Amino acid sequence: MRANIPLRSIGERVSATEAARVLLLIELVVITFSPALVNLVEFLLILVVASSSHLRKTIISSCKTYLPAKILLAFFFWIVLSTFWGDASVDARLHEVVSWRKIFLFFLVMALVSDDFKIVMLRVISIFGVACAVAVWVIGLLNDVYEGPAVIMRSDVVQGIYLGLSSLAILCLLGTNFSELPGRSRILMSVAALFLLVTVFSSTGRSGYLFTMVGLCCFSWIAIPKYRLFLTTSIGLTFVTLILLVPTTADRFENALSEIASVTDGRQDPEFSSMGVRIVMWDNTLDMIGDKPLLGSGAGSFEDDYGKVAQAKATGWRAKRSSDPHQQYLHIAAEFGLVGLGIFLLFLASLLLGFKLTFISIFGMSILLGISATSFFNGHFSSLVEGRIFWILTPLFLLSLNEMKYVETPPFGKIPE
Repeated sequence: MRANIPLRSIGERVSATEAARVLLLIELVVITFSPALVNLVEFLLILVVASSSHLRKTIISSCKTYLPAKILLAFFFWIVLSTFWGDASVDARLHEVVSWRKIFLFFLVMALVSDDFKIVMLRVISIFGVACAVAVWVIGLLNDVYEGPAVIMRSDVVQGIYLGLSSLAILCLLGTNFSELPGRSRILMSVAALFLLVTVFSSTGRSGYLFTMVGLCCFSWIAIPKYRLFLTTSIGLTFVTLILLVPTTADRFENALSEIASVTDGRQDPEFSSMGVRIVMWDNTLDMIGDKPLLGSGAGSFEDDYGKVAQAKATGWRAKRSSDPHQQYLHIAAEFGLVGLGIFLLFLASLLLGFKLTFISIFGMSILLGISATSFFNGHFSSLVEGRIFWILTPLFLLSLNEMKYVETPPFGKIPE
């Protein structure tokens, strides 16, 4: 029997939910090129949630029942608590806390979960990704000197990860509707996914290679269950082989290994390099963790403490201050202590519990494992683009409706009965 829900109440919930979902779709597009538009979209999202009692109740209910949400709240509480120690100014401490505001997208998305909305999100990411892939080849070919696909997003790293994400979205849509799709659509979607993969591996972002490889291994795990181990292993080995054989990717990895070798050889005095500076920063950050293991330097104090360690050990570019060691886990441990890192790792592990393995949920798992992998070489959980990809899409695709006490209404969901 259908519950007696006033039409005005339904209309209000439909309006707020529809607005929030559309804004999320817009955000997943504008994050690739405009931080200002991202801030505007998120401001509007806050207004929508503030105006809807139903959305607020759904978020509160989900926080009470969904284990990862509880752990994430504990992590943010620890970030706030860490402002009470360290040498940073009040402004720096507050800035650090505010910089983690993107994790609240995780809680907002929990109020918008719907199977139909997941499909819409996959389609938007797929279409936008293919359009961008076409654009990067066209622009690259129009250059006076052809140097491969152009970079039209914020960086080659962002572009590689987003195009890899788009290829995974197409594959998940293909797997979800394979039996219902006509042969022509299957071929077209397969070609589009392959086109995106070629574009990723023709570009220069190493994080894009790693993210895409992890995602494809996740997809292969569910594509053919009977041969999942063989298929996953084969895909992993194939990608490693391609990375070593394709000139573009092989050069990138050869340069990385050369940079690492030169900076770790005490007989050499290498110039500043992308991987070389990472090795130096990781070594300095480990020293910071050794000095203050449990509590860390405190919110906003990482740069000050890092500068003291770096300047005491070296000169030149090795002694430069840094606010980001380009290794998310070391960064968290150094700034928020091993306690903070433990809470964060517990949160990541909790996301892997309890969801049903489908082509839809495997998309969320690919993002979780892919961003976790690239964060060994970058600070992607807290970055502008990769961070928002994680905090928006992971809860959307790993959270199921039966974990929600309040289920939202159309256009993408069904009215509760």
